[in-house]
Amino acid sequence: MYPSWTVGNLLDGLLHILDISPARNEQYFLKICGSEEFLKNGEIFGNHESAKRFQQQHMEVPLRLLRRDAVNNELARDGSTNMYSRLKCGTNMNQIVEEVQSICSFLSNVSSREVEDGIAEIQRVIPLNPDPSECETRVLELHQALRKLLHTFFSNFESDFGSEEVLPTRPKANVSHHEDVLQLDLAALYRVKSTWLSSFDFFSISCKLTYGSQELCETALSENIATALSLGNKLQCSRMMVFPIQIKKLPYESMLTFRLLGSKKGKSPELLSWAVLPLFSKRQVTLTLVSGTVLLSMSMLPELTALPVPAVSDSHRQATGVILELGFPDTHRWKYDWPNPLPGSILAMPPFEELQQKIRDVSQKHCLLLLTENERSFLWDKRHFCTEDNTYVHLLLGSAPRWAPEDLTEIYTILEHWPLRNPEDALFLLSDCFLDQKIRGVAIQQVQQFSDEELEEYLPQLVQALKLEWELDGPLVLLLLRRSLQSVRVAQQLYWLLEDVLEDIHYRSWYSKVQAALKHCCGRRLRQELENEQRLVKVLTQAANKIRMVEKSRRKEVLNKEKINISNFFKDGISCRLPLDPAVFVDGVDIEACTFYNANSLPLEVSFINADSQGRNTGVICKTGDNLRQDMLVLQIVRVMDRVWLQAGLDMRMVIYREDTLEKWFHMWNRTEEAYEEVLAVVNFLHSCAGWCVATFILGICDRHNDNIMLKHSGHMFHIDFGKIMGNAQTFGTIKRQEVECVPLRFSPRTALCVEVDVVTGVSLPYLLSHRDRCPFIFTSEMQHFITGGGRKPQRFHRFVELCCEAYNGIRKRAALVLSLLQLMLGAGMPEMKDSQDLQYVHNHLRPQDSELEATSYFTRMIEESMNSLPVKINFLIHNMGQLPGRQRLAVEATRVSPRTNIQEAVIQKYTTKGREVIYELKVIIEDGYLISEKTFSQFETIHKALQRLFVESMLPQFPGWYRMSFTPSRRMTLLNKYLKELFNGPCKGNEFVCSLFLDGPRTDMAPKASRKDAVLLTTPQVQLCMTYRDRKLSVLVKHLKNIRLPDGTCPDTYVVTRLRPDPENCSKRKTRVVRNNYHPTFNQLIEYSDVQTLQGKVLELQVKSRKGFLAATSIRLEDGKMGTEKWFLLGNCSI
Repeated sequence: MYPSWTVGNLLDGLLHILDISPARNEQYFLKICGSEEFLKNGEIFGNHESAKRFQQQHMEVPLRLLRRDAVNNELARDGSTNMYSRLKCGTNMNQIVEEVQSICSFLSNVSSREVEDGIAEIQRVIPLNPDPSECETRVLELHQALRKLLHTFFSNFESDFGSEEVLPTRPKANVSHHEDVLQLDLAALYRVKSTWLSSFDFFSISCKLTYGSQELCETALSENIATALSLGNKLQCSRMMVFPIQIKKLPYESMLTFRLLGSKKGKSPELLSWAVLPLFSKRQVTLTLVSGTVLLSMSMLPELTALPVPAVSDSHRQATGVILELGFPDTHRWKYDWPNPLPGSILAMPPFEELQQKIRDVSQKHCLLLLTENERSFLWDKRHFCTEDNTYVHLLLGSAPRWAPEDLTEIYTILEHWPLRNPEDALFLLSDCFLDQKIRGVAIQQVQQFSDEELEEYLPQLVQALKLEWELDGPLVLLLLRRSLQSVRVAQQLYWLLEDVLEDIHYRSWYSKVQAALKHCCGRRLRQELENEQRLVKVLTQAANKIRMVEKSRRKEVLNKEKINISNFFKDGISCRLPLDPAVFVDGVDIEACTFYNANSLPLEVSFINADSQGRNTGVICKTGDNLRQDMLVLQIVRVMDRVWLQAGLDMRMVIYREDTLEKWFHMWNRTEEAYEEVLAVVNFLHSCAGWCVATFILGICDRHNDNIMLKHSGHMFHIDFGKIMGNAQTFGTIKRQEVECVPLRFSPRTALCVEVDVVTGVSLPYLLSHRDRCPFIFTSEMQHFITGGGRKPQRFHRFVELCCEAYNGIRKRAALVLSLLQLMLGAGMPEMKDSQDLQYVHNHLRPQDSELEATSYFTRMIEESMNSLPVKINFLIHNMGQLPGRQRLAVEATRVSPRTNIQEAVIQKYTTKGREVIYELKVIIEDGYLISEKTFSQFETIHKALQRLFVESMLPQFPGWYRMSFTPSRRMTLLNKYLKELFNGPCKGNEFVCSLFLDGPRTDMAPKASRKDAVLLTTPQVQLCMTYRDRKLSVLVKHLKNIRLPDGTCPDTYVVTRLRPDPENCSKRKTRVVRNNYHPTFNQLIEYSDVQTLQGKVLELQVKSRKGFLAATSIRLEDGKMGTEKWFLLGNCSI
């Protein structure tokens, strides 16, 4: 016997031995003796367990041969059992129907026509006592319909369950061969609200087919769906919608938008719910056309104002609310393939100059949203003449009138041969002006080239661009996840930005999945760290909210309780990185340093203890009740501007976080005049002030006053609180302010709220001024006074103007970058950055159509307008009055840190007469005693003149001039004592330089001695010009004058007159505006002469005049060597 034989082979052998015909082997069985188990003919005999046991004991296997009819079949199912089951089938049909109805109820009451027909058919035959075969047929039909329903439901809605596909495999075909028009069946509405059914007479459903903002055909409308036809909460529609456009002509990114409206007789339809559906999507790796039964959960949120995209449709995949059933043709699986670009460029020939200039002029708008329809048509018509030298690729592609599949070949050819060189090229292509996934893919390839620092800087815009991804595994999602694995900073900032955008309820489902993918990819340790940070933010937010919401009398009590709660977060050795910066690792809180500020939102300040014992504590302000997205955007744009300046070699010394303000405060921290100069505080102020003037002007940052313009100890100026931007100035107090959504602070590594504050800011006063931000930006006469040292160093103001204009022109060169960043944030939910008008505002302030000289002249006028703004001066005065408690604290701080020689009081005790001179005995009281000195009236007058150079005139008390003086010394002493009292109770209190004036007298040797040649230059009148000659046009920028005086030495009201000689027709006279009361006036005014054929033999005559007559003049022979450079020219004192 062979163990490898089958039982059938063994049986054949036995029958042969017994001389039984092999044809009869089906009538016999083999079984092991002592067992009722029969061997199967196809089984390997040696593999049977019983056979193995005998073989292990080296025993022969006892077998028994039996005829089939001798086998006992008592356990087998017999005919009577089958008959019983058939008879029973008719009695449990009702139970089957109930179970199916329960399943439909579990599926959010969604059913299908096949299921309902199957139930109806069973209920029809039950009273007829059908035969078992008919019952079986009806149950199988219902079972098949139920399987199909389960597959439809679970493939349309997100669930923990699934169902295998029961539909037959459909043939694949390319959508370019689809000749039919788009049509769909409005099958039914499920879970319709009972209140709607009772309140409305009928419903209507509209469907709009769009590509981006473009409607591809007229909106389809199905009306008069009667509520009387409803069955429970289901409304059977059965309406066919047909769109007169062939499917093969539809772009891949086409979207359907459905709107359910309820109507009453005599009233306009009312929107009840809406939903969006992409026409194509990725299914099983291939891009296919929507087909079969589709279920959409319709949203009852406010209707979306942005473009319909799959990120919105993702929220319709939850089986909640009203459910719309749609039916699409299901004969084929229609696959979409993008066309390929052509191998060569479409550029025909270089354009002639006039056409090239016109293309440039149109392209200076930078943003596609700012182009008119005519301008778009012009660019597309001239596409064969467009190059990277005269336009931008996003403007050209965005001007394409159609995006049907047959149009894409040419569009892709342009893109294929157009290099993307700058970040803005990619950022513009990621805006909602471009839904084409292939174009966005090219842009993302450019983003891949960004360094981690660049990627982190532009991450807020890239997170907004995630809304426009067509699939959750789209290229931008995958890129950000990959870079998060390579950089903790990128991962952390991406996490908190995603946490912030979850507030947008329309995109919450989409963004939550991206965040879940990030948490999965980043690993357990980083995921745990992010969870700790989130718990810390929650603790801080709860504390800040409690302090803000409680009545004023209990705030300190609540603060003390919340200090303990914050400190308890770090119990049991828990440490955490700050969400502001993952490099800052903290393990505790300095409870005594925690406080809150008396501002409107009562921000909470917390001082964290650095985990590094050598590191200092880090202060963080947690502000709730305000939408800080706008602040984050402004700070980001300012950082980008600073990077642009630094790349151009211009260091504006920008900082974007907070400390404190005011000139005497400089002297408090820089106690001697030498230190005051040595620490470069004035230079730091000059540069940073210029940078912020440019930034606030371009972004239209309003509501500026002395409580949100800050200074560091080093002199760096910066701004905070950007609630009003894009020129949206605060209006009169009786007009209700726009309410914005209140969201808790979402930390970001770049929110710039990590600060250490020395002075508590008080509450803001009511808004009393109508459009108080009427000036272009904040640059006050006090700031100018501080920069120039009270007029002693006017060249500093010249330098300030030069810096402003250089910085302004530097940003103008990168206007496209600024506008691309802003455009991507239009849909980010900011109250004052939401549409193309805001982009137009920034574009208008950037003035890309101007030359550099024109822009320099323009910005100089803005500086002058700001300095002369009366509303700003009143506004600063109001805030000074409103912040008196804070100012008092500042005074206490000044007293604490000021030197012991600060003057407390100065009083004239008596006077004596020596000949014709009256000597006044001055008692100066200082902190640790007093000093006695003698001064004449003329010495007091000299001190006052020195103070006039140090302080703004309006801050000083009026000095008793000769016209108010009596001839009696006693009267003079009374008036001088009044002057001294006002002086030391005012701005000069605690000022070290003022102390030195009264204790040591005015210094006359502060300036270094100059050489004779330098001394001449320091007193000789001069003019600075910048001249250019291009396209037969001579441009003369009159920049600065210096050392301009009237014959009596007083300040003139100056203007400049120019003539271009020879001038036989006497028509070349030009003149500037008047600059009043200034020895060193700044003009930066552009004078132009057109149709100048040549410079050869030309002379520019320049005269400086005042209202009182001629002051100085010069003649300049024009030649190429003087063009394009800034140059000082000496002025003579005789008329030309």
